[in-house]
Amino acid sequence: MSEPNERCPHCDQPMERWVIPDELPFDEEWHWVCFNDDCPYYVKGWKWMEEQFGRPASYRHRKNPTSKEYGPLAVWSAQALRDRIMR
Repeated sequence: MSEPNERCPHCDQPMERWVIPDELPFDEEWHWVCFNDDCPYYVKGWKWMEEQFGRPASYRHRKNPTSKEYGPLAVWSAQALRDRIMR
């Protein structure tokens, strides 16, 4: 039986298991990531990234399943990184 999905603290929606690319410095195979396009964290991120960096980008909430550490996962579009969601 698989463990239940984590829930995003920003929107309370289930998060997805996201496979980490080899080039990122994590020991885990995957992290939890919120891919809800209505999540306030993601929605507000577009304005913040534009104001801070002058770039059309946002971020999604990410959580390490082992260490429980969490933070942003930068994205450049609504579809970015969805190809790495574990199915």
